[in-house]
Amino acid sequence: MSSSHDFGGAPICAGCVKPGDLKPGQGSGSECTIAGTDAYCVGSGEKAIVISTDIFSWGFPNTRAVADQYAAAGYSVYIARTIDKGDEPDLANFGEWFSKFGEWLQRNPVERACKIISDVVKEVGKKHKSIAILGFCYGAKPAVESMKKQEVQAIVSFHASFVTAEDAPQLKGKGAMKFQCAENDERFTPEIRAEFQRVLAGEKNVDFHVYPGTSHGFGIRPTGEAEIAAHKQAHLDTIAWLKSNF
Repeated sequence: MSSSHDFGGAPICAGCVKPGDLKPGQGSGSECTIAGTDAYCVGSGEKAIVISTDIFSWGFPNTRAVADQYAAAGYSVYIARTIDKGDEPDLANFGEWFSKFGEWLQRNPVERACKIISDVVKEVGKKHKSIAILGFCYGAKPAVESMKKQEVQAIVSFHASFVTAEDAPQLKGKGAMKFQCAENDERFTPEIRAEFQRVLAGEKNVDFHVYPGTSHGFGIRPTGEAEIAAHKQAHLDTIAWLKSNF
């Protein structure tokens, strides 16, 4: 793969860009604006969850279905747009869209996504005292950065991209964290995961779980029956963890 398609200094993994099996519908919430950015808002709970998305962005049906699931569990949920309007993947012409991914990433750097999520969290904090971030792939790095700054009380990282072993020491003592890991992951690799586990060993309310038979992307874009089953279980596990730790 050519360097123009690098994803944060490494070749793009297949799981980062697979659309997966689509869920029907567009969600039961509403669209709003938070901190100057588009958002999908659903639920009326006292505690809030901000979803920091993968590259498929805030309108992706699967992401909105996940938001609805957490809203049904008793949370107020906000999906913030971190991708430029009009830059969402073109699922009907995905090959052509993907061929220009290097240019896409220059227009939509993860550093900007970190800033957007931070701003959204601060705005949501005016209404909710307790906030957790669910970060998926590209969106996991903003979750980690917010936790470093203790802007939120909890984060859940699903198969992170752009997160490196150097991030781990900066998370010590910061708060509740759950790492939902794919068994086969070219981005949050077993080596990176092992370093996080080593550095964060003994930390209160920090949990790692690896879902057998899964690949990067299963948290939002599972493919096939086995991954769909793991996807469902992972979100049930996350809700249970949030109930106990957030």
